[in-house]
Amino acid sequence: MHQKDIKLLTVPELAEILHMTAATIRNRLSRGEPMPPSIKVGHRRLFPERELNDWIMSKIDSIES
Repeated sequence: MHQKDIKLLTVPELAEILHMTAATIRNRLSRGEPMPPSIKVGHRRLFPERELNDWIMSKIDSIES
């Protein structure tokens, strides 16, 4: 995979996709609740878009099972 293929989402972008507020995302992260995989870069939490898609699909698969 090339670096240009990796899209990293910010907390506000993730919040928009998941229909949550950024504060809810941050609260869930601080409480250790299940959230999509993320990386920390400096003081920012970033979410690889590909990992987010995989996480969402795993949630859908668990509902269908």
